[in-house]
Amino acid sequence: MRRTIATVGLLVLISGVARAQERLPEDKARKSAEVLAEKAKALEDLPIKTDVDVTKPFGIHSGEHGAMVVPDKTLAEETIEGAGDRVKPVGQLWMHLVAPAVEGAVTPSDRLRFVTFTVEDRDYDVALFLLGVKGGSDGSPVLVIYAGEKEPLLSLPLTKMESTQELPIELDGKKVDDDSGDLTIRVLGKYRATMRVKAQEP
Repeated sequence: MRRTIATVGLLVLISGVARAQERLPEDKARKSAEVLAEKAKALEDLPIKTDVDVTKPFGIHSGEHGAMVVPDKTLAEETIEGAGDRVKPVGQLWMHLVAPAVEGAVTPSDRLRFVTFTVEDRDYDVALFLLGVKGGSDGSPVLVIYAGEKEPLLSLPLTKMESTQELPIELDGKKVDDDSGDLTIRVLGKYRATMRVKAQEP
């Protein structure tokens, strides 16, 4: 029964019917996070170690395109403010049918790290991105994003902001054109980073 409930949550994440961005319901996000976090634990040779809080995920989806972020249990203001040369874990970011854009092009699948699960006799591949933070050359914090390689795929400046948010990490999506958009990652209501993402072929 537990597996059935969890896979229903995953099905909503990757097969939503909404044309505009919608937040994944809290209960379905949690059940999805449980399944995906367990799959991440089975992966070897990850560039950074994360131990995520599956009770605090935040997901958005539009049609079959979706993203969900799950914060690391150690994430706190001190994680960001005290960032130095060593990368500290921030959390996990999961994407379905979208991927970061690098130099204007979608990241090719062979540079990503996928996990596969089955829902109603259909296999789905979801890409895992590990989020970390380190100090930049000027001492300001930088969000480091790992895909399928040892070296970071992207390093994005974490700019300061002041807002109220419910969860440690939240997402905002903004459409740019028919196949791309901007994904903003908001951390602790005090920092944010934005990256361009592009649609992938089903």
